[in-house]
Amino acid sequence: MVRDAQGVWVSRDHELGYKKLFARGAAPDLDALDARLDVIAGKLADWGDTDNLDVRRAKGVGRAMLSIHLAGAGLCGRYGVARVEDLGPVLLDQVKDWLGHRNVVLKPVIDLNRPTRAADCYEVPVDIADAVHLRSPADCFPHATSTSRRRGDLDHTEPYKSPTRVGHRARPGSTTSAG
Repeated sequence: MVRDAQGVWVSRDHELGYKKLFARGAAPDLDALDARLDVIAGKLADWGDTDNLDVRRAKGVGRAMLSIHLAGAGLCGRYGVARVEDLGPVLLDQVKDWLGHRNVVLKPVIDLNRPTRAADCYEVPVDIADAVHLRSPADCFPHATSTSRRRGDLDHTEPYKSPTRVGHRARPGSTTSAG
C-alpha cells in the first residue's frame, strides 16, 4: 500500500560533507513543505544570501547541531582543517560555508582533565551530559550498540563487570541504554 511506503530518508554516505534527502508522503504535506522552503529561500535572499534558489531551499531544510573541534592553530587561520563529530575531518572553509547562513551558538571547550561537578537531580545538567558523552562516546556495556552522543546512558557509565557470585544477576535492562 502506498500509504505504508511514506517516509523520509537521508543517505548514509556523504560527498564532501553533503548528503541526499528523499521523502515520500501525502501530496498536501509535501506541497506545504515545498511552499515553506520557497518562503525560507526568499527570506534568505532578502537577508543578502546570493546563492541560487535551489541552494537557498536546501539551506532551509533544517537546522543542525555541529560539534566542531579546532586546534588553536585552526582558530588563528594557519591550518584549514576541522574535525566535525560524526563526520570526520573537513576543510575549515567548508565549515564556514555551512555556518555562514545560520545562527551560531558557541560553547566553551570542555576540559576532560578537570573533574566534573556533581549533580544530585533526575535530569542530568547539559554541561555534565556533554562531558560524559565526550569521555564515553559509546555505550560501555556488552552487546550495546549505541554510539550516539545524545542517546547514551548518562548514569551508568562504568563498564559492565560480569558477576562473580553464583546466582547474582544484574537487573534486566540495566546493562544497556534505552536508545
